[in-house]
Amino acid sequence: MNTRTVFKNLTGHTSCVNDIEYNPHTDNALISVSNDRTIRVWDSNYNHVRTHTGSSYQIRAIEILASGRFSTCSFDISAANGGVRTWD
Repeated sequence: MNTRTVFKNLTGHTSCVNDIEYNPHTDNALISVSNDRTIRVWDSNYNHVRTHTGSSYQIRAIEILASGRFSTCSFDISAANGGVRTWD
């Protein structure tokens, strides 16, 4: 049997998390997207630092596009309606 240990529980989303991406341009910063229609940014200590709202649809996927710190990066969101939005 293969067992795994939970490294860290991140709380904040109020619905299913659909995708998580590490920002390759910063140390361990990550961005998560959810059916709760929010994008959450987490710092290198996995503390929640920012929430982006404004989507009318569940957010399905995320990809980091721009280089630089996580607080200023851009990312694409593939929404449930088939649309793609770029956020800064």
